[in-house]
Amino acid sequence: MKRIIAMVLTCTLMLTACSATSDINVIDVTQTAEAEQADIEIEGSETQCVEYTVSENDELHISIKGLDDENMLQYIEDNMYTELVGALDSEEYFVENVEAVYYPKEYIEALASNSQANRYFGYTVAELDAQFQGTKYIFTLGEYGQTCAVPMETLTEDVYIKTLEDVIVGTGVILICVTVSVVSAPAAPAVSMIFAASATTGTRVALESGAMSFAAAAIAKGYETENFEQAMKAGAEAAGEGFKWGAITGAIMGGGSEAISLKGATANGLTMNKAARIQRETKWPLDIIKSIHSYDEYNIYKTAGLKPTRFSPSKWAFTREIDWSLVDSQGRTNVQRVSKWGLAPIDKDGMSYELHHVGQKADSPLAILSKNEHRSKDNYSILHYTEEGKNVTDDVWRKQKKEFWNDLLKKAKEQGKA
Repeated sequence: MKRIIAMVLTCTLMLTACSATSDINVIDVTQTAEAEQADIEIEGSETQCVEYTVSENDELHISIKGLDDENMLQYIEDNMYTELVGALDSEEYFVENVEAVYYPKEYIEALASNSQANRYFGYTVAELDAQFQGTKYIFTLGEYGQTCAVPMETLTEDVYIKTLEDVIVGTGVILICVTVSVVSAPAAPAVSMIFAASATTGTRVALESGAMSFAAAAIAKGYETENFEQAMKAGAEAAGEGFKWGAITGAIMGGGSEAISLKGATANGLTMNKAARIQRETKWPLDIIKSIHSYDEYNIYKTAGLKPTRFSPSKWAFTREIDWSLVDSQGRTNVQRVSKWGLAPIDKDGMSYELHHVGQKADSPLAILSKNEHRSKDNYSILHYTEEGKNVTDDVWRKQKKEFWNDLLKKAKEQGKA
């Protein structure tokens, strides 16, 4: 195992609440760390620190070209989401969003001279600071290699840019927005974290995505317990020689609408409790979970044994194993039905599979269902709960189905299944 020595990591964290009256005190530190305009220093007399141990990892099963590689951003989003759900392992938390973007080094360097307010995932620093209640906290790597928590009264543009500049090692910085709702807490507050990571290679950043997930889980739980010691220790475990880890924390004022860009897409009818239960049970992608309308609908897909499959970065579907060698009553294999005739494949009973829009939204993921799964009396009323989504014209729907089956056949051929 090779020691990872190149990566520098920082993280921005804020607490969003659905009620303007929410006031959560996370740790008992009241002194401020002043940031001088000429020379920003992130430290203070009430700094809390913990020692860290070096982590090691050198295994990655994808090829990454650089920090701006879209495959790496997708890998980080997927890996952090799955690992975070597993680390939380509770129906008391719902991971609402994991989103990664790349900022080139030149862009970061230009931020300081930019006269306009810079935006991070849709927010200016001033907008974030205006919503925070009470003292904010920065988690960073101390001078002697320990993870520290520093209190601040005001989050300024200079401080934020300083944290970004401090992490630059390679060609730029990866920003990762993670939002976790605390289901059981009053008004369902949401802990949002904006991680910033950089390294000499994209592989190093990707390797640490799992460790960052554990740090994020500890932070989310820290709001529940009002104790950030474990969050600091988890951040230390995500670090190593040459690493930095940090966070800005605070209680945001206003409702959930103020933080909608941090939460990602809204749910399609599931309660927060049901969504959290499904997430814990399945670790299904957010696009899938947030498209489901009810827990009964979820059980239909689960009972059918459907599995989420990605066709593109933004396109998911519920798929199942298809026997492409099956022959219909006219002597056509499933491969021929799809590729030559534009038809759906058949199941072992000779019935054509059917497609259904999950949650009955025209742009939501598709699910492959048998005729009985789709049209039985009980299932039909659950799956077709509204007229919405039925306004797709027949021509458009036929084209969409044909394209889907061809994409599925192509994927099966790539996997040697057809």
